[in-house]
Order: sequence, then structure tokens, then C-alpha cells
Amino acid sequence: MTRKRTIQVVTLVPVAITLILVGARLWPRPALDVWSCGGNYELLREYVAEFEAREGVRVRYTAAPAAFLLAQALSSANPPDVIVGRGGPGWGSLPDVGLCSGPPLVFAADPLVIAVVPGNPKGIQSVEDLGRDGVRVAMSPGAMRPKAKVPGMFMMSVSAKLYPGLVERWENHAVVREKCGRKLLDSLLDGRADAAIAPRSLLFYDVYRGKVEEVEIPAAELLTMKACPAIPQCVASLSGKDEAPNGLAQRFVAGLAEGGERLNRHGYVPVGDPRAKALRRLLNSMSPKNMAGWQVLMAEKLNEAGVAGETRRRYLKVLNTFGPNRYTARALCSTAAQALAEGNPQAARLDWQRVLADYPPPKSAEYGLPTSPQTAKRQPVQSVSYEHWLQEARAGLATIKDGGKPSPALADPLVQELFPFRVSQGDPPKNSTRDLALGLHLMVAGDYDFATRDLLKIATLHYPSRHMPAAEYLLGICAEARGNQGAARRQWERTVRDYPQSRAAKLAKQALTRLTTPEATPEGEAMPAWTECFDTHGDRAMTYGMRLYEHRLPLFAFKEMAKIVSGIYGKHKLGGRARFCGGVACAAFDNKDAAAYEWGVCSRDAAGTPWADRAVKRLKQAANRPVPQPKSAPRKPAKGSTAKRFRVAEEFRQAGVHEQGQIILEYLKVLTVARPPLASLTPESRRMLSKAAKHLSMCLIRAGHSAAAARELVQSLPGAQVFLTLGKGGGQ
Repeated sequence: MTRKRTIQVVTLVPVAITLILVGARLWPRPALDVWSCGGNYELLREYVAEFEAREGVRVRYTAAPAAFLLAQALSSANPPDVIVGRGGPGWGSLPDVGLCSGPPLVFAADPLVIAVVPGNPKGIQSVEDLGRDGVRVAMSPGAMRPKAKVPGMFMMSVSAKLYPGLVERWENHAVVREKCGRKLLDSLLDGRADAAIAPRSLLFYDVYRGKVEEVEIPAAELLTMKACPAIPQCVASLSGKDEAPNGLAQRFVAGLAEGGERLNRHGYVPVGDPRAKALRRLLNSMSPKNMAGWQVLMAEKLNEAGVAGETRRRYLKVLNTFGPNRYTARALCSTAAQALAEGNPQAARLDWQRVLADYPPPKSAEYGLPTSPQTAKRQPVQSVSYEHWLQEARAGLATIKDGGKPSPALADPLVQELFPFRVSQGDPPKNSTRDLALGLHLMVAGDYDFATRDLLKIATLHYPSRHMPAAEYLLGICAEARGNQGAARRQWERTVRDYPQSRAAKLAKQALTRLTTPEATPEGEAMPAWTECFDTHGDRAMTYGMRLYEHRLPLFAFKEMAKIVSGIYGKHKLGGRARFCGGVACAAFDNKDAAAYEWGVCSRDAAGTPWADRAVKRLKQAANRPVPQPKSAPRKPAKGSTAKRFRVAEEFRQAGVHEQGQIILEYLKVLTVARPPLASLTPESRRMLSKAAKHLSMCLIRAGHSAAAARELVQSLPGAQVFLTLGKGGGQ
């Protein structure tokens, strides 16, 4: 009688737990326990059968989400012999608990491709075509990671580096939003969609094999991502309690990696293949940077520094820009406490109520990372249980005696319809959807200045977003609340003109009827004329800066000019204009010395251009200041994300712009969210971080902190002992 082969495939987490805990008692030895990511099921189903036949053993196989399995392996008294799955959180913790001696073996790549219907009738040849009118896109933003998150992450990266606005056009063309990533391509089969970005292995599932076609995405485009844990496919042989190597497990690992023909059959690219070698920078199992955790840390440090507005915005970015994640309950409790302290009990009540409604999340949506105690200590902030934040929310709600003065934003019908705006794992990072959620939350918190900043991004940096009608209308609400009726009128007139059939236009017409005050003459000096355009990232940034100035936010207009000249928006020919406009912005918030500095640099760095001539003229008009003579060659934009952020902070310092703590924020970014891994610091980057720490301390002292308090804050930053050089001055 033929021995019955047993392969258990588990997709429901509770059942997976049961199998993991009791599986060892279900079959006699010799046997091998193998756990794998559900995405590897088709490959493992074939390989397990081959391995059992060859070795004469039984494989007890469990498939479930990779992050869940890694977490179970780290905490289980009976971990598996082999674990297989995509890269990402958890793999780096296995050596910490003695389960393996080093990183896992990366045996294949599963690159993203464009799946199209047979014959490719729409002629889709590249990711740019996904933004073309008439192309219907399928996506699965609500699916489990990584099928939800990775396509959006890729499109955001390629859009930021190569094709401005592509991620927004891609989202605009989405006609199908599947809840399950494994069913992403169903809409291509039944004619609802034309294309989808998917991991290549998905096209080789039995249900899709031969029924959809592949359009390869070039390595240069995939490499716009700094990391992509879903592409590397990893396998590790784990040690038992005696830490002795398991020969059977090692043979399983070796056979999986050596089966190039089998890997190709299931859509994977073996690591020795030239296509995989071209992606070698992405082929590691390391976890992506814990950006949400770093944002929490930065919010806490901004709070210590007394920068209230940026503290709230940073906590709300944890929720809206980087959420959902394990820190969102913490962020909401923090913003609620801040709102109550500022006399806004209604906003506080809404945030605390959301904590009670949303947490703890369902087990299938748990946002924790599988970590060992050692790895947890390396996180920017330590995790706190959901129960702690639930108790804090209940206690906070108990202190609110009445509703207080209602937020004007909540009286608006569109705000009522949209708030709270919930983002999903699959929403691309830092896109218009997330900025709309952030802007709405800031409006409800009563912070209309900061809400204006984020809503304006939707209409400029994220052009052409499907959220532009709502954003333009809401900008009018913000302007009205800030007492800027002229800007409110212009916003609502723009909404009616540009989006006449939208719900926002209908509301804008109604809002215009309540404006009775004639438009006042704009405050401050006029900016040079600029025609809105969106061809390059630099063009978008300049458009954004000009509109910030129109909304009477000259400090943030200056900040955009500083980012342009620092290289944040890539290559451009806007340096002279940005310098000159930066000076105009500084003059508008009455920092005449900063204005003179900007015009002086403009006269030198843009010598021979009309911008230098205009700068010289302004310098002569401004208290008859002397015209600086050229002393050095024009400054080039910085290279590398950390260096660019440092350059922005230095622009603030050199100009002497300390208003609203923006310079403190920028130096903190250099030392936290933008800081490279400590293990990869070069002598040059170490010096840069040391200089940033010194300058941050000086800025804190200037803001009123004692030298001891400034030193304590800087030294409390993770990794400070590596890059901080104690010395004289600046509280260091």
C-alpha cells in the first residue's frame, strides 16, 4: 500500500498555532518540521514531495504569514527544523536566541513584474504605461503584507526618483481593489482590469499559469527602492535545544537552493541568474528601518525641546503617514493629551475614543514585528502593551467634563464625511491619500497652519491626485479659520473652476456666499511671478513654495526653497530663483538678516543671471547693505539622503532662521529618521553627525534650554555614543 503523503497547509493563524504546538506529536520520527510563508506554498508543495521521496522521511509542513511564523519560532519551545519565507523583520533575531549562527540563505529573488492580459492589447511596455489614460489597474491595498504594501512602495520610489506623479496616476487608474493578494490577477482573467503589479511567482500559480503575460520591470527601476524585503526569498536551518546542526535540515536547505529548474517553474529567479545578480543590493534578509518607531522618538524629543506644533504633527504622521503600525495607539494618546492641555477637549475625546475602538487590533492585523529581546533593545523606542494605552485613554476620557468649544473643522460637511480618514498598509508611503488623512486630522486638532502645509502637498507635490478637489476646498476652510479670507476666496473659486462637477465644488459655491469681507491687499512683498508646473520634482516644489507664500506661510515657503537648493528634489535649474525667493520669504516673516543672507548668496552663486541682479538690487534697498563679493564657486547640492537633510538644517543655521523651532526639527531628522545605520558609518558621515549634534545643542540653548538640558537631550538619542564628540561650546 502506498504511504499517504501528508502536507498540511494552514492559512488561518489560529489553526497554524495549533499545528505548530502539537505537530511534533502527530507523526513518528524520522521527520522534518518545515514552516514557510504562504506565498511559497506552491514551490514547497512540489519540493516537499521530492524531498520525502528522496530521503525516505516525512515532512511536517506548515504555511502561514512569514512574520507570524518567525515570531512563533522566536518564542516557541519547539521551533521548526527549517523556516522558509520572504525577507524582512524577524530573520535578524534568529541568531540572537541561538536558533542559527548567521543570516539565512537567500536562495532566489521574486521580483515585481507587470501582469497583463493575454496578447497585451493595451500595449503596456513599462511602469510609465500604468499612468496612461485608458489603462485599468488592479491592486490589493487591503491585503496582507507584502502583496499589499510592496507595489505601492515601489511605485512611490520609482515616481520619486524617475517619473514625477506616476504613483498618483497609477492610483487614479485603479478600477479593482482586491482584499486578498492571492486573487489580485482574477480581474485580468475576467476582463475587469488590464494590468497589475505583482510578484513574479504569482503569475505561476496554477490558476494563472499561462493565462496572463509578464512585462518585466528593469532592475534600474526596482533599485529605486532602498530595500524590498518581499523580493529576497530566504531559508534557514535552525538549531535544536542542544544547538547541534541538523543534517537532514541542512540537506533540505541545500536542495531547495540548488533546484534552479524548479525555482524557474514557479516564477522565482535563482540567485545565480543574471537577473537576480542585477538586484543583489535588494537581496538581503535585513529588516527595513523602523520609520514609525523613529517618528515616535522624534516626536518625544521635539516635545522635550518645546516645539509643540511639530510634536503633534510628528505623532500624527506615525498614524497617517506610516500607519497602521504598533505605535498608533501611543501616538493617538499623545496627541489627545496635547489637545486637552491646549484647551481642545473635543479633539482629545476623538483621539482617545479611537484608541478604545481600534485597539488591540485583530490578531490577523497585528502590527508587531517578530523580535528577540536583543533586537527589541535596538529599536528606537520600546514597545508598550496595548492595555497600557487603553487604560490611558479611559483615564483621559474620564477627565473631560464637557465637550468644550467645538472644532470649527468638524462643522464642515466634507470634514464630517471624511474624518477619520483611515489609511491601509497598501497605501503608498507619503502619498496624497496619507497627506489627506494627516491634513484632516490636523484640522480637527485646530492646527490650520500645519494642515494647510499638508493639504497643499496634495495639489502640488502629488499632482495629479484624485484627492485634489477635496484638498483645494479644505484649504479654503483652513484659510478662513486662519482669518485669511482672500486665500479662502481664491481656493473656493479655484475649486469651482477646476472641478465643477465635484462634491467639493458644490460646497465651495455655498462657502463663497458667506464671505462678506473684500479681499485685502496681500501682506509682505510679492514673490516673482511663477506659472504652476509639475514636469519635474523641482517644478513641483517651487509651485508648492509659491502657494505656501500665498497662504501667508512664509517660513515654510523659505523651507521649501532651502530644500530645493539642498538637492532634496533632485537636479534642477532653479537655484538662483530659489535663493532669491528664500530672501523674499525671510523678509515676510521679518527676519531681515536672513533675507540679506539669502540675497547675498544669490548674488554670488547665481552671478551673471537676472536673479543675481535682482538680489543686488534688494540688498541695496534693504538698509543699504553692502553687496557681497563672490568668494567661492557656487555650492553644489549634497549627495545622499542624510547629507541632503544636513544641508537643509545648515541652510537654516547659516541664514539665522530659528523661528518656530524648524531648525531643531531639521537637525533632529539628521540624527534620527535620516541617520544611516551605525554599522555603516564612514569617517565622513560620523563627522557630519557629530557636527549636527553640536549644532542641535547650540540651537536648543538659543531656544532657552540650559546647556545641561541641551546636552542631555542630544546624548539621549540612540547611537549618540558612536557619533557624539564631547567638547567645548554648544553645551557639548
